[in-house]
Amino acid sequence: MKQAKLVLAMLLAVALVMGASTAALAREREFKDLEGYQWAEKSILKMQLKAVIKGMADGSFAPQAPIKQEDAVVMAIRLMGLEPESQALAKVQLPFTDASAVADYAANYVALALQKGLIPPTAEFQPEKAASRLWVTVLLVKALGADADAQAKMSAVLNFKDASAIGAEYTGYVAVAVEKGIVKGYSDDNTFRPNKPVTRAEMAALMDRLDENQLSSGVEPRETESSLDGTVKAVTPPSLVVTTRKGDVTVATDVYTKTFIDEKEATLAEIQVGSKVEIELTDGVAALIDAEAPEAEKDKGAQGQEGEIKGTITSLDAANGSITITTDGGLQTFTLAQSAELKLDGKAATLADLAAGLRVEVKVVDGQIVKLSAEKTDNGKQGD
Repeated sequence: MKQAKLVLAMLLAVALVMGASTAALAREREFKDLEGYQWAEKSILKMQLKAVIKGMADGSFAPQAPIKQEDAVVMAIRLMGLEPESQALAKVQLPFTDASAVADYAANYVALALQKGLIPPTAEFQPEKAASRLWVTVLLVKALGADADAQAKMSAVLNFKDASAIGAEYTGYVAVAVEKGIVKGYSDDNTFRPNKPVTRAEMAALMDRLDENQLSSGVEPRETESSLDGTVKAVTPPSLVVTTRKGDVTVATDVYTKTFIDEKEATLAEIQVGSKVEIELTDGVAALIDAEAPEAEKDKGAQGQEGEIKGTITSLDAANGSITITTDGGLQTFTLAQSAELKLDGKAATLADLAAGLRVEVKVVDGQIVKLSAEKTDNGKQGD
């Protein structure tokens, strides 16, 4: 009898440990192939927690892979909260000549996108084609419900060297997307590169910006069991109190909680009272805290980012023209001014010539790099 009780106790202990481990693993980042993609990690995690994006069958995310047009549509429909409506469609018959090429999992999403006017009823859809920056831009502007704004801006003048490659019928969409900060040009040569394929990591970042635009455009915050928005009332590690539309909520965190402040990875203790936050929950615990510094602190920070700064490049975001530098004060992310002067080992360079690990000295004005001088170090290496 004693032996039976001992076995039972051991089994119970194992069950408790396994249960705790399973819950912890549920909050741990799923994708293990994001090294070198710190600039997109927050967006990937947020979109994963919102069930907008999913990984590959082997558990990877494949951040460098081009996003297919059908998958871009699937993500847009999910972010718009229309997935249930898409799955309720019966006997989907797509009008494309290549309809049979549309994956079964994407067919209902594509059908609803057609109904909503997110994609045009063209002869071919080319579902497996890599979605270009221009194609995705038009999709996201329509998903934002800004089609009318785009039509009104068709005569806008786009300040890109390759603006002529965009096409007059798409000018308004690019103008709206740039105005709302959904897409940006390449600051190293002031181009838009409309035909450049969008990677899965870039798509996650674009979806994150679209989500932020939806919230700022009057869409009510999604306060569900797994997501809430509000203003920080108190920070009491390992928890914080957030004031939402429905009242004050105490949010617990754990070792797997990812915290970001103004796109930079941070700690819970660094969040300030008065900050706006969007929180994604798993099993009632914060999996992601996306905070914005109070406006007063933002203004203070922008004014304080002046002068010469030395450090090491941590990561680069060519699509957004930004560089994250490790300095004595920690990680700092800057955007490049349109006319920024870049040099590598004393020679004129472009953003594409730079790579993580390079020592840099930059001149910053109003939070933007106007001059950058980089040099190779023993452990520095050029990017691919």
